[in-house]
Amino acid sequence: MAKRKNEIIEVSQIEDNSMVSSYYGNFHEETDKLYDSISGILPVNIDLQNQLSKRVAFDRLTDNVKLDNAIAKIDIESEIKDFLMPYSSIQTRKMYFTAICKYRKFCIDNGIELLKTTTKIADFYVAFLKDEKLSSRSIQAYIKGLSVFFQYLHLEHFDVIKINPFHRRKLPNIQDRFEKDKVSGKDFKVLCDDLKRINRPDLLYLVRFLYKYGKRIGIFRNMKINEDGTWTSISKGIKDKGKVSKLEYKQIIESGVFNLTLETVSSKIRRITARLYKAGKISCQFSVHDLRRARMYEDFKNEKGAISFIKTSKRYHKNPNTSVQYFESIMD
Repeated sequence: MAKRKNEIIEVSQIEDNSMVSSYYGNFHEETDKLYDSISGILPVNIDLQNQLSKRVAFDRLTDNVKLDNAIAKIDIESEIKDFLMPYSSIQTRKMYFTAICKYRKFCIDNGIELLKTTTKIADFYVAFLKDEKLSSRSIQAYIKGLSVFFQYLHLEHFDVIKINPFHRRKLPNIQDRFEKDKVSGKDFKVLCDDLKRINRPDLLYLVRFLYKYGKRIGIFRNMKINEDGTWTSISKGIKDKGKVSKLEYKQIIESGVFNLTLETVSSKIRRITARLYKAGKISCQFSVHDLRRARMYEDFKNEKGAISFIKTSKRYHKNPNTSVQYFESIMD
């Protein structure tokens, strides 16, 4: 296989068939067998078959050398930085970076060129993650991160990375440690009552906002709110805006929501709801993102017809198919 960087082999340097053999070993023999098996199509001429098989091998080598040259020009470290840069959420960047690093180690350990990943290699990696006894949720997170990364590479270098090999891989269904269920209105009320009990108005008004408007927690990171209740923000690189009541504005400002470290909020809510679930007070453990799912369910369950569904989905995702996937997971 052609070396990278300073050991790149140019096509013009290949002067004889001995180099072809050194790279492809028994490729000629296998090609000859293929031609021999095609009865009646090719003339029964050993010399001609040898010439054709060598030409096929040489063409394959030429294509691979060109691909190696193209890949060598891609700075993977810079691509990773550029890929992660648009994501404002530290948690999202961390998740995607972890997924990429884990896969890079897998490639190194198995002698795989990362930028030559095929769908078969992707399936092999999914099997590898299963063998590591990772949770179904972790496997989905790792593969999602790689799928988003390879889609970025495909768009940036479509002439080299011709497909996203991690797109639509067969993944294990998510199986939570706790009973999976929709977050009900009763569950949410119990959470709010508990946050009042432990005197956490900041968390209380944060989850109230997320549950009512179906927003991601990152909406608070760049939020600018005015005295009339109007607000603007950026979530996942997309501009968003809205308006809250005068009472909501007062509660949000006085509660200290903007003093929270958002990176730790979700884990805190999961710990609190885990405690409430174990105590039998709520039907499932949930996170702040599950509140968004619950709001989506409430909005979607009464929609009738595709057009109405698509209009509603635009409040949550740019691509309606993403909303469909969320809705199906909620209904499972």
